[in-house]
Amino acid sequence: MSKKNKLFSFMYKHMFLTIILGVLLIGVICFAISVAIKGFKANRDYKLSFDKDEYVFDCNTSDGTECASRIISGEFSKYDDVIVVYSDIHECSLSADKFECGTYGHKSLSDYYQTEEFDATLLPDSFETTMKISIVEKTDDLIWNKGETYLSKNITIKYNLSETDKRLISNRQKTWLSEKKSSATNSDDNSSNNSSTPSSTDSANSTTESNAEWKNTLDAYEKWVDSYVAFMKKYKNASSTDIASMMGDYSKMSQELIDWSNKIDKLDDDLSSEDLKYYLEVISRCNKKMAEVAN
Repeated sequence: MSKKNKLFSFMYKHMFLTIILGVLLIGVICFAISVAIKGFKANRDYKLSFDKDEYVFDCNTSDGTECASRIISGEFSKYDDVIVVYSDIHECSLSADKFECGTYGHKSLSDYYQTEEFDATLLPDSFETTMKISIVEKTDDLIWNKGETYLSKNITIKYNLSETDKRLISNRQKTWLSEKKSSATNSDDNSSNNSSTPSSTDSANSTTESNAEWKNTLDAYEKWVDSYVAFMKKYKNASSTDIASMMGDYSKMSQELIDWSNKIDKLDDDLSSEDLKYYLEVISRCNKKMAEVAN
C-alpha cells in the first residue's frame, strides 16, 4: 500500500481526531492572521489633527438644561477600515477632506441647577469640558461591538455663559426644585383646604387680588418681549444707515430689558406651587423667544 493510501486510511479510521485537528489548525491560522492584521493596523502612521487646540463657543441655551450643540472639525489618516468617533460611540461625519464631530453629551448644565443650595450670582462666566476623539476599527455596531482603538486625542471645549444663559439656568433650577417638592407641597395644600375657615377665605380673596396683579405684570412682560424680539430681528437685518437711525430705540430697549429683568426676578417670591407653575410657563415662553435674537 502506498504512503498516500496509508494516510487516507489512517484519516478515515481516526475521522473524529482528524476533524478536531483540522479545526484547531484553521483556528491557529485565523488567529495568526488576526494578530498580523492588528499589528499592521497598530503600526500605521495614524494622524489626528484639529482646526484649533481649544474650541470656544457661546452656550446659547434655550431652556437652561444644556448648551446649544456645536461642531468641531479636523483631519485624520484615512483608511477604509477605520472611522473617527467621539464620546467612544458616536461616529463623526466626513465632509470633503475633513471629519466633523458634534459636541453632544458635553453640554449638560445639570451640575449647576440641580442643587437646592443654588446661587445665581455664583454661576461662572464660562466652563470647560473635555471631549475624547478616537480613530477606531469600523464595526456594524459601535455601542455593543466597539472596534479596536488605534489613536485618541482629548480636545478642550469652552462655553461662555451670557446673562441670558444664567437667567435661563436660574429658571430651570426653580422648575427642578418645584418638581422635586411638588409631592410635599400638594400634600400641604390639601391639608390646608380641608381646614379652611372664614378668616382663611378672607386671606384667599386677598391672595387672589395679589395673584391678579403679578399675573398682569407677567402678561405685560410677555407682550414687551414680543415687541423686543420683533425690534431686534429688524435691527439685526437692517442696513448700516438704518442701524444708525435705530440706535435711540436700541438704547431704550436695552434699558427696558434691564428694568424688566429686575422686576421679573422679584415676582417668584412666596408663590404657591400652582402660581409658580404659571410663572415658569410664561418665563419659559419668553426665554425661548429671547433666545431667537440672543447674541
